[in-house]
Amino acid sequence: EGKGKYDCAVVLAYLPEEELSQLAADLPEVDAVVGGPTGQALAPRSVGPSLLAAATNKGKFLVQLDLPAAGASGRLGGKVAEMGPSIPDQDAQLANLRQYLATLGERDFSAAESGLTPPLPADAPADYRIAGSESCAACHRAENESWAHSGHGHAWQTLQPRGFHVDPYCLQCHTTGYGQAGGFVSVRRSAALVGVGCENCHGPSQAHVHDPKVRTPFVALDQCVRCHDHENSPNFARDAFWAKIRHGKAAADRTTPGRAGGGRAKLEVQP
Repeated sequence: EGKGKYDCAVVLAYLPEEELSQLAADLPEVDAVVGGPTGQALAPRSVGPSLLAAATNKGKFLVQLDLPAAGASGRLGGKVAEMGPSIPDQDAQLANLRQYLATLGERDFSAAESGLTPPLPADAPADYRIAGSESCAACHRAENESWAHSGHGHAWQTLQPRGFHVDPYCLQCHTTGYGQAGGFVSVRRSAALVGVGCENCHGPSQAHVHDPKVRTPFVALDQCVRCHDHENSPNFARDAFWAKIRHGKAAADRTTPGRAGGGRAKLEVQP
């Protein structure tokens, strides 16, 4: 078909980034390829004569394409725009969203059915399994009590006012051990695993529960950006926020008998 029949051709494709790029390269006759899911938004860039962009699949961004002026030649331009007050919601899309959330609530899809479960590490031992925060409380009672009253501990409840507490994309970060062995399965089946628990940051801890000498598998500080990425937390500053939540084994903040010069021992909080 010749271009005389349309002003521009845009292909919408729900594909990961590598496949989107290949599609754009394979379709030099189109003006743009726009798609997802790509984890993070892709600002428009040229792939051969075509433009490639992605707004991800969480509804927080859209791709705005700029058409050449009437009668002018040239490529499309564009940008990724964050959804906000300057971009009003459409009633039809809000109705779609409400129906989508209602369906999710009725069907109670499991994490396995969502296609969003994390892959099991290739070297995972047989006891690589979520034990639940209550298991941690047996030895780490003070930390568990403090965390249970924190914003992280109530992360799932923050989704409820807008109805997103049933959305698998949200549940990945607002529940404990989403889709992992022993972890969150679904809203109706996993009431004890809603909220961000110990093992979201420290990793599946069944082996540690059985033998405390076996360390938990994750470095907690490294886990923050799995959920607090640019799309979900654009203003996230890891070091600043880490200081507000760090906890764990500590040298007691007390006067140490026999210490040269006396004084108080430095409080060291380890993740």
